[in-house]
Amino acid sequence: MANCQKANTKKTIANLLRARFPFLYISTWEEERVLSLIRSIASDLSLIKTPREVITWKLTTGLANNDKQFHDTKNPMKALEFIESYEEPAIFVLQDFHIYFGDQGRLPDFQIIRKLRDMTISIKQSAYPKNVIFVSPILLLPTDLQKDITIIDFELPTFEEIMHILEEMIDVNKQSGRITIDLKENEKEKL
Repeated sequence: MANCQKANTKKTIANLLRARFPFLYISTWEEERVLSLIRSIASDLSLIKTPREVITWKLTTGLANNDKQFHDTKNPMKALEFIESYEEPAIFVLQDFHIYFGDQGRLPDFQIIRKLRDMTISIKQSAYPKNVIFVSPILLLPTDLQKDITIIDFELPTFEEIMHILEEMIDVNKQSGRITIDLKENEKEKL
C-alpha cells in the first residue's frame, strides 16, 4: 500500500507538471526527499513529456541549479521576474517563499502575491513548459492565491525507503570502521 501511495504521488505530480499547472505547493520538512522526487520526475520521459531543468530558490542563495547560481535572484521579486522570462523547460522549486505569504505575525508581501497572480497566465502560455513548486514546512496560502495554487499531499517515507536509509547508514559506518554493527533483519525492522 505504501509503495502504491508513493507511486500515486509521483504520478500525480508528474500529471500536474505535464498539464502545466503553474503553481504547486508541497508542505513538508523533508526538502531533500521532495527535491529528489521532483528531479526524478523532471528527467523521466515516461512521466513527463518534456524533460525539465530543476532550479531551486532559497533566501540564502537565490536561484541555483546544482553548481550554477543565477546572479541577482536572492530578491524574491527579481527571482519571479527571472522565472517569468526564463526560456527553457524548467521546474522552479521555491523553498523559503512561504514567508512572503504572511507568517508568524508578519504581513503578507502584497507585491509578491500580485506578481504571482500576474505570472499565472504567462507561465501557462509560455512556449516552454514551466512550473513553480513551493516547498514549505507549513501550509500557508494567502486567500488571493488559493485559486491559482494546487496543494499536493506528500506522505511520510515508506517502510522500504526507511530501510534503505538504515542500510546506507550501516554501510557507511562499517566502511569507516568506527562502529561495529551486527543486526539481524528483525532487529533492523524494529529500528
